[in-house]
Amino acid sequence: MEKQLLWAAHLMMSKHKPVAAGMALFETESRKPILPPLEEDILEDYYDEMELIGFCVTGTLFELTKSDYRGDMPARELHLHEGKIIRVVGDFVCEKFVKTKRGDLMKFGTFLDAEDAFLIPSISRRA
Repeated sequence: MEKQLLWAAHLMMSKHKPVAAGMALFETESRKPILPPLEEDILEDYYDEMELIGFCVTGTLFELTKSDYRGDMPARELHLHEGKIIRVVGDFVCEKFVKTKRGDLMKFGTFLDAEDAFLIPSISRRA
């Protein structure tokens, strides 16, 4: 319904108005354009949002993945497995570059998991 309303508003606000130039050879009957039913697709909304504002508002990028795998555990349980090797899946949020005391460059990356909990920042000495 939203798309139909947007198109209707566009047609109403259009500055193009047909002008009758003299007498017409044949009488023409003008009709109000009728829009076909427009289908809504959540996937199309995701891609439109990413293109227009750079991220999804309707949902998360996890909903666009083909795999249901979301890591070994959610971020809220990471503290229970300190010292163990685990796999986590996250959506990139931002990065920050920091210089160490010795002048080396480190990069911190912050991610969100499927439950929108922040993951521990990853640290890379090679930026």
